[in-house]
Amino acid sequence: LGTAVDIGAYEHVPSAELDGSFTIATLTPARNTTTRLKAVVSGGTAPYSYQWLINGVAVAEGTDQSTLDYIFPGGNHTVTLVVTDAADASIERGAPGTVTVLVPETYVGLSGSNTEPYDTPAKAAHDIFDAHSLTDAGGTVRVLPGNYTLASQIKFSRANVTIRSTEGPEKTVFAVAPGVSAVNLAAAGAILDGITLEGFNATAVTFYYNDTIVTNCVIRRGTAMAINFGARGLLANCTVEGVTNSAQVIYMASNQAGSGTSTLRNCRFLKNRSTGNYTFHFYNQGVLVRNCLFAGNDSSSQPIIRIHSTQMGTPTFESCTFVDNVGTSWASVENTSSTINFRNNVYSGNVTKTGVTTPLGAGAKLSANNCVVDATNNTYGTWADIYLTGEPGLRANHEPRAGSVCIDHGLYQTWMTTALDLNGLPRILKKSVDIGAFEWKMVGSFILVR
Repeated sequence: LGTAVDIGAYEHVPSAELDGSFTIATLTPARNTTTRLKAVVSGGTAPYSYQWLINGVAVAEGTDQSTLDYIFPGGNHTVTLVVTDAADASIERGAPGTVTVLVPETYVGLSGSNTEPYDTPAKAAHDIFDAHSLTDAGGTVRVLPGNYTLASQIKFSRANVTIRSTEGPEKTVFAVAPGVSAVNLAAAGAILDGITLEGFNATAVTFYYNDTIVTNCVIRRGTAMAINFGARGLLANCTVEGVTNSAQVIYMASNQAGSGTSTLRNCRFLKNRSTGNYTFHFYNQGVLVRNCLFAGNDSSSQPIIRIHSTQMGTPTFESCTFVDNVGTSWASVENTSSTINFRNNVYSGNVTKTGVTTPLGAGAKLSANNCVVDATNNTYGTWADIYLTGEPGLRANHEPRAGSVCIDHGLYQTWMTTALDLNGLPRILKKSVDIGAFEWKMVGSFILVR
């Protein structure tokens, strides 16, 4: 019946009934590029006319064109084709999928119109997931101030996307719904910046993919794990406060081979409690803890901090302040690694449940330039090179006061040249670095005499 014989027992008989479909060159075109739509029609009575519709709206240039080259704007788009033949028969066909065009910047806000592609504050999405789904790799989701309810997980599924508040964590608060694990950093280069997460009863933040960052965030008043380092990550300039969990509050045990060293930098860990485990557990992953404050934390059955992590480098705690933490009959900080770098740290007022001051736990250690109170009462191992003993001379906010033995007695390291302390002051304010997380600063006024 055609130009050659058909394979099989039957010859194809063309249908007289109008039929058709169309193809889309790509369902994920880049911004500002042309995408070709091409109709395929059979049967009916020629000639045919064509009407293309994007999101239900007729495209003016689409009339009577079997092929349409179209530039889709940002957002999700449906495509429909209407074909009419010479006998006035008509068919309508939908697209084989939704066309999605990502944009470099999206917004989330409670008072936005929730209009795709959410690329202005006025069009802001109400759900952070919707905004993230339309943000291109390397782009930013900007979260406007407000008190939000987080009903589903924020999962970073596209590389190098940043979710960042426009006015910081104090004004951008997410109350986490029951059972929701709030944030999953599941793509390389993911960054969470300037968000408060509170009231969670499932894990608040999971580092699931290497080289992800949580910065300038507050994680507070939860009843589950605050942070799970399942991969190499950076926690910087954050506060974890008032979290109670039956297991760890922070747990570091990589599930990615060769994940290397995770870093906790310029963070405050305040009044957190584990009712059945170590409050902070660094296990099976390298760890660098720098310029951090551990104050008022509690563990009902274990030490506050346990370190047994030598598989990926020597654990390092430096320029930190440990004050008023309460552990069990074990020491407040216990080390079971073969070596640990413990330097420039203040360790004061840390006691067991029975009120005994036990500075540090057992295990071979490397240390330098620490100020440790009651070092002679350490029954859990020999602590080499304590350097300074006795009261460090701290203010109520744990900063050094005038005359403190911590002032100018730290061990200089090259990273300190451009670094800031926990208050955002230069790490070296005077002739040398101070011991602990804070540099001493003069309080009050002074008179300049010429």
